[in-house]
Amino acid sequence: MRRAYIKYPWPYFYEYAESKVTIAQEREILGDIGLLPIRIRSPEAFALDVISQLIRDAVAAPVETIRFYRTVIRIARLPFPLRRLVWGFSLNYPKARRYAFGTYGVSSVARWRTELGTTRAPVPYLLSYGPADADGNVEVRLNLDHRIIDGAFAARVLCRLEEVLNSSILAELRDLADREARAGIVERSHAEERAPT
Repeated sequence: MRRAYIKYPWPYFYEYAESKVTIAQEREILGDIGLLPIRIRSPEAFALDVISQLIRDAVAAPVETIRFYRTVIRIARLPFPLRRLVWGFSLNYPKARRYAFGTYGVSSVARWRTELGTTRAPVPYLLSYGPADADGNVEVRLNLDHRIIDGAFAARVLCRLEEVLNSSILAELRDLADREARAGIVERSHAEERAPT
């Protein structure tokens, strides 16, 4: 999911050398609630625990300490015609598009026990997922720009995602759980050794 449709100066496809995911997060922004993106470059190169820590760090960091967020807020304060101009440039200049929006997005409202329907987003591909059912199954949706790919290709992407989730990602999660369990046993053992008798 690295290809984008660029409209100007003429319509063409642009394919990025690497992916960049944008994860939507709800944040308090200047006393109001809004969405700000967490951006991770080449997420496929990181282990799950590293990605999890990157997300936690981004969520915990004050908005004003992140340069990209300060830029987004400055743009949001511009008059509407100027905001439209910046938005149009960002969508149609490939480097600006990747910087601002990434190559694909991930968004979910599963923690509220619901799911997103068809969603429009500035990214050409948006993965969303709903809450897990009693058996641990999760519905995943892929909203896409049909100018870039068709439904058959999107179906193959979702099939491949399911395959990866149920194999290498599941193995990595089990390994993480085993390491955490072993660390917990060692920690309890050290605590018992230090406890006065």
